[in-house]
Amino acid sequence: MKQTCSWVVVSILGLGGIAACGDGQAPSNYRGEPLMSLNGVVTSSQSTLSQDLVPAFVFVDGPLYKETLDTTTRFIQGEVDGTFPSSFTMRLYDPPPATTLETYIDGEPAFAQATIAAVRPDHPAWLENKAYAEPVEGGDIERDEVCSSTECISGHPSECPDGDQDPNWAWPCGYKYPEELGWDTYGYSAKHSILYFAGPVPAGSVFSRLVGDGSAVAAGYHLIERNEAAAEADRGCYSRAGERARIEWEKSHGPSEGGPNVVQFTSAAENREFSVLVSTFTAEERCTPPIRLVSEMSSTRVELQFIDRLTATAMFGR
Repeated sequence: MKQTCSWVVVSILGLGGIAACGDGQAPSNYRGEPLMSLNGVVTSSQSTLSQDLVPAFVFVDGPLYKETLDTTTRFIQGEVDGTFPSSFTMRLYDPPPATTLETYIDGEPAFAQATIAAVRPDHPAWLENKAYAEPVEGGDIERDEVCSSTECISGHPSECPDGDQDPNWAWPCGYKYPEELGWDTYGYSAKHSILYFAGPVPAGSVFSRLVGDGSAVAAGYHLIERNEAAAEADRGCYSRAGERARIEWEKSHGPSEGGPNVVQFTSAAENREFSVLVSTFTAEERCTPPIRLVSEMSSTRVELQFIDRLTATAMFGR
């Protein structure tokens, strides 16, 4: 299949230090300094957002490249001050769930990435999606199931209308869940996302060039803003990196049958292997990153643009 390189919008914010004790004892509910603070305001939206919603970070369990389509989506709402979506501060005190961490580049820190989204306050902490074959008379039929910690629903994708999927259709044909469940996500940040590094990123490493100018990056949560116009202007660099990756790939896997600029995979492991090659050569070629690291997000308001599910699916394949 044709290899498509997707760069997730991610970001930067250093870890806060451990708070020292003052003259008095900290209150019993004191949680320490937050690992991340996002000071945000929604300036424009293609989604229906209201004050009865809250911001959340949406993580998906790794690994990125796996044989099964089963996924668990995890929602971290954190602590919110102010009024969402007009003006709010969101603080996180805990690292992302360990199952969302992905080791991508050998010898570099594991990472997790999250989309900034809007959900109901009673949204569950996680949703697990599974697809399997259900035995029926005369053979098997595809069946999808999605579960929270308290309830599951299931359906048959074979009963969905033909043609392109509309994300706003009822699940399992789209992503619209029954209203009483409160599982829906009402909007996604179009230009900003969250990145978490489990350890420090060394200067000059692959990751340091994929997310910036090659400088060292601290462990912890970061904010990234999409900057695809800059990457598009450097398209020749990405072409060189992709061609170097293809040549290296074919040394051990043989020539691809799909023709120029096409690499065929027989497994998720091969997909990951080639993607790592592309990332490595992209860093070596010093291609312009399609993102911009955002600093001072705890003290400067970050202007967020939210999009609806249909637009998010078109942009990110969600």
